[in-house]
Amino acid sequence: MNIPGHWFEAGSAARYDATLVVDAERCRVEVDGQIVATGDITELRISDRVGNIARHLHWPDNGKFETLQNDAIDQMLRANQPQGSATVLIWRLESSWVVAIAALFLVVGALFAGYKWGIPAAADRVALSLPAPVTETISEGAMATLDNWIFEQSELSADEQTRIRDQFSALTERFSDSGVNYRLHFRKMTMNEEPVPNAMALPNGEIVVTDAFVELVEHPAEISAVLLHEIGHVEERHGLRQVVRASALSVIAGMTLGNMSGVGELVSGVPVFLAQSSYSREHETSADAFAFDHMMDAGIDPIHFANIIARLGGVDADAEPARNNYLASHPSTANRARRAAELSRQFNNRSE
Repeated sequence: MNIPGHWFEAGSAARYDATLVVDAERCRVEVDGQIVATGDITELRISDRVGNIARHLHWPDNGKFETLQNDAIDQMLRANQPQGSATVLIWRLESSWVVAIAALFLVVGALFAGYKWGIPAAADRVALSLPAPVTETISEGAMATLDNWIFEQSELSADEQTRIRDQFSALTERFSDSGVNYRLHFRKMTMNEEPVPNAMALPNGEIVVTDAFVELVEHPAEISAVLLHEIGHVEERHGLRQVVRASALSVIAGMTLGNMSGVGELVSGVPVFLAQSSYSREHETSADAFAFDHMMDAGIDPIHFANIIARLGGVDADAEPARNNYLASHPSTANRARRAAELSRQFNNRSE
């Protein structure tokens, strides 16, 4: 095999027309009929094929043969070097539009999977591993922000607050082994000069109910139903998980590197998250199930959950949901009320 090209002597920029003569496992370079280099093909250092640019064959003494005959060099490699076939395969893959498009879809798919499942999974792991002092710091900062931003002093009577606190204490005794110090707060909350019925839980176990919520209650068990729902958010760390997901890149990177500066983002993010009722459908459904289980264990009819949730959402249990400040981004209010009503029938059948 004779391959035309150019020869460069070691240490010189002079270029000579040359021919690479390949004979079995040996090759030589001839310039004007004179042999200027010879050796085994396996001794040569041959550049990879990139498109159609020139290939360089380097001799041990640093002389260099250059050629544009890429196909001929590939043929020589396949015949004489074990890695030659792999080199040719790589070039073919790099040159293929089909492979390039497939790789693009693969990268996009990987990015989507990371965003859809990878980041949430990593965020959940970070949220579940945050130590208690960090959770306390986040919650204290969030509560202070809420008090300055949207809360006002409660106008409920002391007797009514005491009655609800006693009811709350009886509920939280069930979770004494969880390590969470549950505390109940009463606040007044208004938006556009209208009172807002609301209940929310901070990650450290502080739960806030608004005056308008208490005024909406028609049966004490309705308060228990909503409080158990909020306790479910705390026990399963839904609030932290949602906020960490929203600040995933900075918080996860900081936690991984041992830098706790990302906690500041969580302190500022929790109040916004709670004010917007931004729990995912998955977390709302999970907290509902938590409340249903503990209501039935405590002998509380789940119909009380259906009644208060429908009243908060401004719907009947059998109607489609209406938009409400408290439930705007929650799952269908009607569906949640319907589920509670179904469990109520099971509860009552079991009791008979």
